[in-house]
Amino acid sequence: GASSSGWFQQNQTPERPPKPENIAANNTPRDFQAQLKDEQRVTAKTTKNSLKFTFLAHTWGYAFAMYAIALGGFAVFWFLEQDKEVKLGDAGNADKIFKLGTKFFFTGPVVAGAGILAFLFEYFFGLKRTDGQYKMFCGLPFRAIFYFLLSGPCFTSFPTILAGVIGLIASGVNFYSERKKERGTAPRQRFMFRCSWKIIRSWTFGQTMIILVFLIINALLYTGRTLIVEAERLQCIDDNGGDELPCVTEFAPHAKGFGTSLDFTCAIIVLPVMRAMLKRISTIEVSPNKTLATVLPLKKNIQGHKMIAFSIFIGSVGHIVAHFINFGINPVSAIDGFGVPALYSGGLVTLFMTIIFCAAHDSVRRASFEAFWWSHHFFLLTFPFLLAHGPKVWYFAIVPIPLYAYDRLVRARRGTNTMLVDYVRFSPPVLKLHFFPERIEDFIFREGQYLYIQCPYINDYEWHPFTISSSFGDLEKDGYVSLHIRVQAKGSWTWQLMEYFKLLSGKGGAKPVTSADGKSQDPPYESYLTHFDSSGIVQRGKHYGPDGKPLIRIDGPHAAPAQTYSVYRDVMLVGSGIGLTPSAAILSAVTRHKWKKGFQPETLRFFWVVRHSEIDSFEWFVELLDDITHKVVADRKAGAITPYHRLEINIYVTSVPSTTQIVRQIDPAKAAAKNMVKERRANENKLKDAGKLDTYLGFGMDDIKTLIKNPTVSSKEQASLQYSQWGYYNRLPNRLGYIYAYNGRPQWDQIFNAVRENRHQGVQEVGVCYCGAPRIGEDLKENCRKFSGSDATFTLNKEVF
Repeated sequence: GASSSGWFQQNQTPERPPKPENIAANNTPRDFQAQLKDEQRVTAKTTKNSLKFTFLAHTWGYAFAMYAIALGGFAVFWFLEQDKEVKLGDAGNADKIFKLGTKFFFTGPVVAGAGILAFLFEYFFGLKRTDGQYKMFCGLPFRAIFYFLLSGPCFTSFPTILAGVIGLIASGVNFYSERKKERGTAPRQRFMFRCSWKIIRSWTFGQTMIILVFLIINALLYTGRTLIVEAERLQCIDDNGGDELPCVTEFAPHAKGFGTSLDFTCAIIVLPVMRAMLKRISTIEVSPNKTLATVLPLKKNIQGHKMIAFSIFIGSVGHIVAHFINFGINPVSAIDGFGVPALYSGGLVTLFMTIIFCAAHDSVRRASFEAFWWSHHFFLLTFPFLLAHGPKVWYFAIVPIPLYAYDRLVRARRGTNTMLVDYVRFSPPVLKLHFFPERIEDFIFREGQYLYIQCPYINDYEWHPFTISSSFGDLEKDGYVSLHIRVQAKGSWTWQLMEYFKLLSGKGGAKPVTSADGKSQDPPYESYLTHFDSSGIVQRGKHYGPDGKPLIRIDGPHAAPAQTYSVYRDVMLVGSGIGLTPSAAILSAVTRHKWKKGFQPETLRFFWVVRHSEIDSFEWFVELLDDITHKVVADRKAGAITPYHRLEINIYVTSVPSTTQIVRQIDPAKAAAKNMVKERRANENKLKDAGKLDTYLGFGMDDIKTLIKNPTVSSKEQASLQYSQWGYYNRLPNRLGYIYAYNGRPQWDQIFNAVRENRHQGVQEVGVCYCGAPRIGEDLKENCRKFSGSDATFTLNKEVF
């Protein structure tokens, strides 16, 4: 079958059943919603989830501690200030005391003490939840009661009310996480912004210039506004004959200076997350094989977004502290000068920012993306109240806000493009999803990019990001775009998506199966989806579900760091964990399509770090490695690719069971003697022997999987084996064609040194593309800096999760 637009021809269609059982057109199960909700209800009652909302409750606990300590101190300050006599008579003093709203001296110390108690509790017990622990009062969770009681004293004085509100929210989040039966432990989280000389030295020229310009603009805005307000304050004092009482204090100019800086940063914080705009900018060519993304740090857009957010945090602290001191010293002039509405609108803006910041931490985003997503959308409330608080914010927002609105409109329009789901396969814990656009021009993408997917059946508002795991050539030739989605715990969005397609496949009642490690898991399934066209002919792909809504909506593609791989002749491609999908797309694109068309890169070195216990979940990727290995061998034999095209696949298996014995492969004395003989023959036999290697097959997917599951060669021996004459001319036990498997973590210093010494002649820059865990990203950054010099440069394109 072909799509209705006819861009994908039938003679290119892979063999598929003409009319799959239980899936074609109207033959679909009914009452899916009832089935899914019943299963969710049972799951909620019986499943003990790992920590998810607990991370959010943890950050809210720290937020309460921070606010309680700070505002408790201000309550003490305001109470002491209200006892100071002013030259306004009894009525004036009474008015001052009323405005300060601090009747009891004990409020400040008690609230500050509650903050210290909350901090200690979160530090030692915040991420520890076990059965039967911390419960009291007829089964009510201790944590919820704990924060509810701590927030009580905060409502006895005006300056501490905000701390009380945050304490109630912390109590509610803790109560919800307990209702979700979350159990487990996690290490302490880091909340401080990290910056060191080593990090600064790793900045590119583009990064340095943008950060420098950003700091200069903020410094000029702060200084200029502070000087202007200070001049107005001095003029007020002169007009009143030297009497300072009717005028604001010397802290007010600093509050206004921080406020002006905040107007600027709050306006531009949306710029780094305009995905449609970044995609357009990243494709602008500035020179042959160079795009604007290689000059400007567009791939660091999230880091830029975080940097602006951190400056907002610093500016907010300075703005609030200066205003609180000014108000405490002279509340009458503060009210007259700034007005009561500014006080309340500022409090609401602070609350909304706290909601955003508490859910923005990496631990919360990884554990519960839904909480991160919805909390971030509180910016829609922040901007109106920010405008009410400081109308001059429009001076800076007049361009960014309309641009952001246009960006969202573009993304919304793209989300309405017709996408047909073609094939679904669930092999625990990975859901493989194939879809294709009704018109190919509706989805032009590059390998390494990502998209947002929505399933209207689950929720009409939730969009979740996933990296595309196929190449654009696969869409052109085979007519599909693939996603590999790791299904999380029961009740999560990914689990609901898997359940939805399981119901569509007619296997909704399938019972759980037992995995190889003895754990119960959802059963695997596979289905091809079809529909009837206007002529009543069965065609591949399905757009609408039985509820009349689209099966999926797609917003994308969006620019990502890995997409710049094609500008380099020599590429080090590194993947780990859920960051493997862009690596799959790039491997597929280069080996199946780009090399045959003469495109870069010429050398592709792939490095995969995988935990031994997770190998089975990456069976789809092992299948891909087997396919591209055979494809490269066949293309090389046919002359479709040149000898200059080099492929190297390195797999590092960590946490290998102790039953796998590491065998040392080299006797140094024998190796030295052999190298003397081999080096003499190297030049005359190199191409001949390389040809023999490339034409040798005799292994398949099962052999690759066995090799990975039983790595007997230590990764510490890679340099002496793989990158030596001895290893070149001797068959290695950890090698199958272009694939090498090692036991242990990669030794990056040895690898970078070997890559630098084994470049093609004339290659000055090596591109390092990484997607995965932050720890490996830091190691790569350090080695890129360490091994870059006048003869070679390693450029890191990093995306971490």
